[in-house]
Amino acid sequence: MKRYSIILFIIFLFISGCSSNENSTPNTLAPLDVEFEMVPEQVQPGDVAQIKVFLSQDDKPVTDAREVLFEVWKHNGGEEHEMIEAENNGDGSYSIEWQFEEEWVYYVYYHVTAADAHRMQKFIIGVGDVNVDEIVDSGEAGRTQW
Repeated sequence: MKRYSIILFIIFLFISGCSSNENSTPNTLAPLDVEFEMVPEQVQPGDVAQIKVFLSQDDKPVTDAREVLFEVWKHNGGEEHEMIEAENNGDGSYSIEWQFEEEWVYYVYYHVTAADAHRMQKFIIGVGDVNVDEIVDSGEAGRTQW
């Protein structure tokens, strides 16, 4: 009898350990949303553009990002990448001013660390009257043309 009591006790522990706990708090952390914007959308050589990201989580602006950087470089520019820290505008947006000096293809990569998440995305910017597809290999992975 003692043996059956021990076996029933072990089975009870196993079943209660595997059952769901309705009082437990689910992980409700919403994903970090990042929206990219560049004003003006079409730039000419010498133009200064405002490059901006809007950060939100659960439809609320994220105003306390740990780090927001923009990486800018020219196509076939070698290792000449500039990493610029964005200004916190206080409304969930973070921005820089950038002058596109030459008619060519540029890349803008945002690096965002906020709300326990890190997000990155690269955009291709055609400055002036350039054919981006002729300049850039059309098979490039992760390509987002702005």
